Amino acid sequence: MWVRSFFKSTKEVRRKYSNELSKLAAFFLAFMSFVLLIKRFFDIKLLPVVALSLEAFHQFCHAILHFFVFSWVIAAVKIIVYALLWLLSHFTSVLPHWPHISIPPIFTDLALVSLALTRIFRSADIVVPRSEREMAEAAMSKQDWKNIEVAEGVFWGSIHRIVEGINKWIWKFINRLHRFISRPIKKYTIISDYIYYFIVTIAASVFMWGFIRLTGYLINIIASRQLQSPIMKTRRKFFRHFLLFFAGALICAIIFAYANGFLFELIDSAK
Repeated sequence: MWVRSFFKSTKEVRRKYSNELSKLAAFFLAFMSFVLLIKRFFDIKLLPVVALSLEAFHQFCHAILHFFVFSWVIAAVKIIVYALLWLLSHFTSVLPHWPHISIPPIFTDLALVSLALTRIFRSADIVVPRSEREMAEAAMSKQDWKNIEVAEGVFWGSIHRIVEGINKWIWKFINRLHRFISRPIKKYTIISDYIYYFIVTIAASVFMWGFIRLTGYLINIIASRQLQSPIMKTRRKFFRHFLLFFAGALICAIIFAYANGFLFELIDSAK
């Protein structure tokens, strides 16, 4: 009896602190991603030990993404292309061959940012869970939805609907793939959770899910900022928590980068 109660209590503790660790991991990943982007595009001089550490972390992230995500995606694409060429070879003079596919470094950098944005969205999901947003959607009337369409307009409304359709497809892809893979091990919730996080990582890095969700929220929140319907109140609440994490990580990254640049110039001028 005491063994069962012990594992039950440890499970509750893990669940309680996993949310805090998830928020901390999201902030750290966003912070490091922003620092790497600032260093890449603004060419800020950093202290040698900081520059070396950032480059090591940068290469480590690229290696992790390539090994766990892009290598499998590339292999799948190569098999599909080879199969299509093999079929075409029966009707045309095309010879089947294995294509050469590589991922540009800039794409991997953007994938890191997308992954950071997705982690921030996941942290906001903890504060404003999806069930709360679904309840707000259920409380909407047809006129409320119509008001959102009018507020967004034809152009931005069309883009928002396209982005929302892609977002829903990615959600379905994640949930269905997770159910399929974790079906044999559904009793082991910890392993199932890790599988889910891995699938989310794939969606965030390959489909640029973080940018897709951010685009949809920006269009909807800005265009419908005057509306007071249930879903808009809930979305603004959700997006405020997202911006809190996003702005905090970005501001810290800017301060960190420019402080290092200032110290570098100070030390260099003292030589």
